[in-house]
Amino acid sequence: MALLYSEDTEILIGCLMNVHNDIGPGLAESIYQEGCETEFSSKAISFESQVSNWVIHRGAKVKELVPDFVMGNKIILDLKAIFGSFPPAAYTQIINYCKLFHMDLGILVNFGMQSLSWKRVPYTQKTGPIEIHGIECRERLPIRKDTLFQTISQVFEKVLAFHGLGYTDEIYAGILMIEFGHVGLHATNGPTIRPVFQGSCQKETNIPVIVVEGKYPIYVSSLRKTIPAAILARMQTYTKFLALPYGIIANFGNDRLQIECVASRTRS
Repeated sequence: MALLYSEDTEILIGCLMNVHNDIGPGLAESIYQEGCETEFSSKAISFESQVSNWVIHRGAKVKELVPDFVMGNKIILDLKAIFGSFPPAAYTQIINYCKLFHMDLGILVNFGMQSLSWKRVPYTQKTGPIEIHGIECRERLPIRKDTLFQTISQVFEKVLAFHGLGYTDEIYAGILMIEFGHVGLHATNGPTIRPVFQGSCQKETNIPVIVVEGKYPIYVSSLRKTIPAAILARMQTYTKFLALPYGIIANFGNDRLQIECVASRTRS
C-alpha cells in the first residue's frame, strides 16, 4: 500500500534537509522556522506558517492551536529542536493539529540532532462506540437509575458526536465544561482538597477533575486504548479526599469512548 502523500513528503524532506545541512543543529526552533519559510518560498511550495485556529464548542473558544506549517491543505509540519526521540506529547500535539485543520497527515521534524529526523503521523477523523464499565459500581449506587449520571453520560455522548475522537485531555475538559453549563449543570474544574495523613492536614492542592453538581468528580482522559490502572487508582484517591462515594472516568480513547465508574478508596 502506497504511503499517503509520498511524493509531497519526499519533496518536503529534501527541503528540510537543506535547512538542517545549511544551518546545523542546536539552535532555537524559530531559526529553523524562518529557514524553512525561505526554502519553501524558493521552491514555490505552497505553505502557511504559524496559522492560528481555535477549537470551538457552541460558539465558545476552548483552545488555540498554532501548527508551525500547513502545507497545501494536505500536511501539517511541526518543528522541534530537541535531543533524542520525539516525546509522547509531540504526537498528541500534532494529532490535535491534524484533527482541527482536517488534515490526513502530520510530520514531526527534529532539527536538534546531528542528522535531521522526522516521523510521519497519519490521522483519520473518527468517532466510535460508547462503553460503560464498572457494572458492580452501577448496581450498588444504583447508578443506572441516577438521573444526574444519565445526564452526564448524555453530555459525554454529545461531545463525542460533536467532536469525535483525537483531542487531548485538556481540550475535552474545556469542551465538557461548556457543555455542562449548556445543559444547566454546575461544574467546577480543578477543585481544591486538603489531604490528611496520620490525622494531620497537609497543604491544599488542586486535583485534575471536574466536579458536577458537587456529586460526581470526572477525570477526563484521551488518546488511550484503555484506561490505565494508574488513573483508576488516582480517581479513588481524589474521591476519598473529596468525600464523595463515586467518581467517573471519561476516556475519549483511540477508537471509542469509555466511561468507567469508580468507587472511592476508603480512608484508613
